[in-house]
Amino acid sequence: MKRSSKIISTLLVGATLTTMSSKFFAVENKEAIEKKILSGKDRYETAIKISSKWDKADNVILINSMAIADGLSAAPFAKHKDAPILLTESDKLTESTKKRIKGLGAKNIFVVGGEAVVSKEVVKEIEALGTKVERISGKNRYETSVKIAKQLNFEKVAVVNGVTGLADALSVAAPAATNDMAVLLTDGKNLGEVEGMVKGKETFAIGGEGVVSEALVKDLKAERLSGKNRSETNVKIMEKFYGKEDVKALYIAKDGSTKENELIDALALGSLAGKEGAPIILTGNDLDDTQKNYLRAQRNIKTIYEIGGSLKENVIRNIVNILNGKEETSTKPTENNGSSIKPTKGNESSTKPTKGNGDSIKPTEGNGGSAKPTEGNGGTTKPTEGNGDSAKPNPGTEGPNNKNLIDRNKSSIMEVHFVYYAVLSLNEGNIDNCKVYIDGNLAKSEKVNTSGTILKIELKDSNKKKIKVVKGDLEDSVTLELKM
Repeated sequence: MKRSSKIISTLLVGATLTTMSSKFFAVENKEAIEKKILSGKDRYETAIKISSKWDKADNVILINSMAIADGLSAAPFAKHKDAPILLTESDKLTESTKKRIKGLGAKNIFVVGGEAVVSKEVVKEIEALGTKVERISGKNRYETSVKIAKQLNFEKVAVVNGVTGLADALSVAAPAATNDMAVLLTDGKNLGEVEGMVKGKETFAIGGEGVVSEALVKDLKAERLSGKNRSETNVKIMEKFYGKEDVKALYIAKDGSTKENELIDALALGSLAGKEGAPIILTGNDLDDTQKNYLRAQRNIKTIYEIGGSLKENVIRNIVNILNGKEETSTKPTENNGSSIKPTKGNESSTKPTKGNGDSIKPTEGNGGSAKPTEGNGGTTKPTEGNGDSAKPNPGTEGPNNKNLIDRNKSSIMEVHFVYYAVLSLNEGNIDNCKVYIDGNLAKSEKVNTSGTILKIELKDSNKKKIKVVKGDLEDSVTLELKM
């Protein structure tokens, strides 16, 4: 993570677990806004820094650092147990996490996810510390969310998409924890395993129609909380559950719009933010206009917490300036003034699936039983058949085009759980009668749908790629870039 030397120096001074670096922003005629940084050298130590708000804790929630889906429902349970959320590797207990468990004096460790996510070996290491271990898991992420919900006494439910609505789910984690609300995962179309948990409950559907279908919302008689992108959904949730006068602190974390694995910091934060009744604002490289408007309406925020230390300096400065009523005038062109099409930040929550939705390639289940975790495991993620047709990623820059073999509106480079893919939609032919070249080299491609009109090619990096498709004596070329 890149930081200014000043921030690095501050962090070095505050090397103990209970120390947080702070800055004060003096403001004319207003109290100073204090900025604190909760950040470590990696995701494990960032979670430990977040846990520094607990001097001691009888209970700890332990989650695989790569299995984001497993942890989505954990925040309300963690708050219920007054427990910090710590992270571990799948096959061994991360050393820094082990030390923190000891330091907290934890008596009970609740492991979220099956043995493929947090192995028996990890459990044995924890038990060797003299700590009781209880595993909460189901055969998949949906059933795991049900098992967690059964630990709670709840009257409200947030229904989220457990595959393509990860950022949306994390937006609701803190208010769900504060309000003792269960977070239940679905596929966005069917209730499946969670059906028995929502009857008679006040229900909120988190995300737009591209994430949670209108039919499901009507079936649930749910209130939909959504915007046109993940940033707007984030604001809708904050406006619903936090009054203007109630918010005295604000947590700021990455929204995963560039890299999904960046959401893990917000995941570890859910319990603390829920405990303190503070919202989490999820942001990318800049603030969304709706987020700016939300900040302008706040009256009592005195402290902001930067989580992970990798947020853009301009984002933090902008937040402070808005809270202080001293906004900077931007000279940057608006997003829609150029010839290039910019995708919305984080399209999981869009009312209609937006261009660039890498999450529409559905990963295999990965959180319970013997299934391998898919959230960031670096392995091959096989999309389910037929789902590629719903993807509308950001089109690339057109190259030579003798025949429109490639559908530019449905082709892009995507990152799916730490693996880069070129995803192509073919207007004519299929993978069986076409050859695909990447930067002049013949590429091995795989079918995404049964007809073979959607295909993917695993890439070594996310650099811009020149893609050529050849069918007989016809060829079509396009230059694709990673959606941001």
